[in-house]
Amino acid sequence: MKMNRLLVVLLLLTSLSLSAQIDKSKYYSYGESLFSEVLELPYSNPDSAKIVVLVKAANESLRFQKVKDGPNFGKYFGVLDVEILFQNSDGIVKNRSKISDTIYFKEYEQTLSKSIYVEGAKEIIMPRGKFDIEVKFDIKDNSYLNTKKHKLDITKKPKLYTPLLFNSQRSDVYTELQPFGLNQIISFDAQGAKILIPTEELEEANYTYTFTKKKDISDIALKWDANNEVNGICKIINNVDFSFTSSYSDVKFDLKRNKNYDVLDIDLPGIKVIPGVYNLEISKNNEKLTNYEIKIEWISQPISLNKLPYAAEILKYIATEQEIEKINNSDNISAAFLKYWEAKDPTPLTPFNEALQQYYVRVDYAFFNFKTISEEDGAKTDRGKIYILKSSPSEIKEEFIDDRTLVIWTYSNQKKEYVFELIGAGDYRLVEIKEL
Repeated sequence: MKMNRLLVVLLLLTSLSLSAQIDKSKYYSYGESLFSEVLELPYSNPDSAKIVVLVKAANESLRFQKVKDGPNFGKYFGVLDVEILFQNSDGIVKNRSKISDTIYFKEYEQTLSKSIYVEGAKEIIMPRGKFDIEVKFDIKDNSYLNTKKHKLDITKKPKLYTPLLFNSQRSDVYTELQPFGLNQIISFDAQGAKILIPTEELEEANYTYTFTKKKDISDIALKWDANNEVNGICKIINNVDFSFTSSYSDVKFDLKRNKNYDVLDIDLPGIKVIPGVYNLEISKNNEKLTNYEIKIEWISQPISLNKLPYAAEILKYIATEQEIEKINNSDNISAAFLKYWEAKDPTPLTPFNEALQQYYVRVDYAFFNFKTISEEDGAKTDRGKIYILKSSPSEIKEEFIDDRTLVIWTYSNQKKEYVFELIGAGDYRLVEIKEL
């Protein structure tokens, strides 16, 4: 479903006539810009439950205005405004809560970002029972897409509560942890993940875990290692409590010591953070206690990676024809494509390849921003090629010489200028490369 939505957006934008001055990439989306997560934490009253709702919205989805006076003059402010409704089986609202927070950014481009998120957390005490939860975001396009729905069954106290998922490379850090907040999803670009499982009280025993990949995520073209499993011993931490705090719309988590509860601590190494749907099984003295389903997903995957033949074709700026043919003729194009990128990975000990991501983020940008009437794929134009290889120039200027219209891209750090000449309706050709 997500890929279909992306392709529809892609096809619609392909039909537009675009100018070179506006960033068109702000009009496409990775498919998700709003997230919510509902967690139950241990609570002293057995007849009630402590619920924490985490919300997360990409800047692109929020409304921003420029500050016209006061200490924040010149900045851009937006409001994360979320309503949370708990309804029983009869549709009667049993609790209505709000999250509202104002945030400021210096640059206008930051307000359009798909990768900068505004976050919020709300703690709610509810009587035990079953609830339908609606998390409603007030966003630019106020439609049915702004509502996230959850089902919550807190009829009984669980022995082990819902896992808390955090972005962490350190096994010994328990304060200022950053929750993923992606509805039980671990982000693929994490260098490691900490999983904390709260509980009322743990008996003295040997607690172990098995984290096993069950299947690939169905709507993605790239497929990583089909066999991925981690086994280990759960670290036990006694006498703690759990606290989510929000400061300037950035949610953090602290594990408080010398309190009333216990927790199982699992550290997932970055080398095992591979996309897929996983089963996390917890055992006590080799007997299964419970299991959970958890996803690892590339949330901000570039759109150009949705079609691997195209992704291989656009490698032409850095790969040979033989290398591209080898990928396309492979029995497993995903494996061949990932194999090609292995040599360029700046962090070879983890499966996430920052070089691959950077290249195809630039391909996405070029596709939308440099297309012409004669070439609908801006990544295949001269400007698109230079942008993909060099990224944004430090300076762009336009000159008119002898009835010629020239656009000059300057790369100060590389001491080079790329000169493009307008030869047709929006069609710029690279005519000169100057050494500075």
